[in-house]
Amino acid sequence: MSRFSLLIYGLITLFLVLSLSRCGVEREWVKCKESLIQHYFSGECTPLEGIGRPQNRQNAPESDI
Repeated sequence: MSRFSLLIYGLITLFLVLSLSRCGVEREWVKCKESLIQHYFSGECTPLEGIGRPQNRQNAPESDI
């Protein structure tokens, strides 16, 4: 095998090991409505959880209709 193919195989192995070592680690931008690029440059994060779901109102008056 040539040195070039060994280098390519080594880099592929390195990237594979690095990507597998991060399995199970939740990234903070995954919880945001914005894309990764928008989150990186703006730093804003609109949480995904709770969007479009009715809120639990505990202080709302009950109606007996």
